[in-house]
Amino acid sequence: HKAYQYVLTDSSGDLVLDSSVHVSVNFNDLYKLDRLVIFKVDENNKHYYGLVANDGQLIKAIGETAFDRITYRKGTDQIISVWNEQQKKYAFLNQDFDFITPFKYTNWQYHPTQLSMVWIGDKYGFMDEEGKEIIPVQFEAIKGKKFNHLFRPKGFIGNYASVSKNGKWGLIDSLGREIIPFDYDQPLGIGLFSNDKSSALWDYFYTQKLIVRKNRKVNVYGLIDSNNQVLLKEAYVYIQPFLLGDKQYILGQKFKGKKELFDLQGNKILNHSYQDLSASKTGLLIASKGKGKYGLINLEGKELIPLKYYWIQDLDPKHGLFLFRTKAKGSLQGIINQNGEVILKPTYEYISHFQEGLAVVGRRNQALEKKQQNIKRIWEYGFINLEGELVIPFQYSNVVYHFKNGEATVVSPEKGKITIQKPE
Repeated sequence: HKAYQYVLTDSSGDLVLDSSVHVSVNFNDLYKLDRLVIFKVDENNKHYYGLVANDGQLIKAIGETAFDRITYRKGTDQIISVWNEQQKKYAFLNQDFDFITPFKYTNWQYHPTQLSMVWIGDKYGFMDEEGKEIIPVQFEAIKGKKFNHLFRPKGFIGNYASVSKNGKWGLIDSLGREIIPFDYDQPLGIGLFSNDKSSALWDYFYTQKLIVRKNRKVNVYGLIDSNNQVLLKEAYVYIQPFLLGDKQYILGQKFKGKKELFDLQGNKILNHSYQDLSASKTGLLIASKGKGKYGLINLEGKELIPLKYYWIQDLDPKHGLFLFRTKAKGSLQGIINQNGEVILKPTYEYISHFQEGLAVVGRRNQALEKKQQNIKRIWEYGFINLEGELVIPFQYSNVVYHFKNGEATVVSPEKGKITIQKPE
């Protein structure tokens, strides 16, 4: 390996730092940062660290303590920690680049708005921005994905963290107070409902709602609150949040796939269990009693669309319209409303969403496929209204843009891409 020496110059080429001084940041960052950490090594291999401006003027001497790696706060020149290879320990610095802890931590995870996690060996605790251990290092493991041979924690979610002592899991708050006793064999799932009301999928629960599994030999879950009060008994293979309209519920699934719906206090909403439950944007529930037995129910369990269709999906929530099939996937689609009235019998292979009162419908032109002996499918498109009536005939090979302000862009086999007007 060749030994290289570097110098730092300004944009005019004038020497700022000579080759006896080393810059500790990536050279790609030199133009972004207005301060640089530098170090100089003497004949005794001792490192002298300091902070300089881009003109090479010393701002602050960090110290003479040897350290081998510097960690910056992402996107800034703010140092968070320094690493001593000989001791194999981290120390932390504040915003003034003063040491706020000695070299004592073997790993850590910084969090800008909550307590940062620090660990010594296989024990863990939580530290604030000033280097004070708010919750002393004492826990054996913290919920999270494996990081080398240790657990990489996610930290506090809201004001709570799931931690372990003596092989049992419990819950603490941000002051280290025990909220849930250390009685559980598995980590307690905690978290927040998403603020994104368009999504019904979340990683974690609403604060103070916790998924727990008390016995690892029995793969079932229950639900408790932050007062350790049982909301759902341990009888479910999974429990998850469920958003219906703007209201939040709890969905639990038992063995053999039976799903049940509860409010946030654990009260059962529906009297029956279903093979499948999903939220419709109409505020109703698409339910199934088994394969090929889908329909629509309300929160009282009343069947609005009989549970007899192979498949049902939202089409136009504003008008209470749904797509449906009577046979397996790939068969023709029809339209049914939320009162169970069929608007359009299964007629088309493709039906788009409605826009300005019209929807694109598509079908294969099998006669043309046969005539051209074409292996690829040839499609033709037209438009229907909200009553399911074909108001623009099948005469286009593609629809580029749906109707907007009374105009749509389509592709005509004879004329190419054209603009058409919405019919009166």
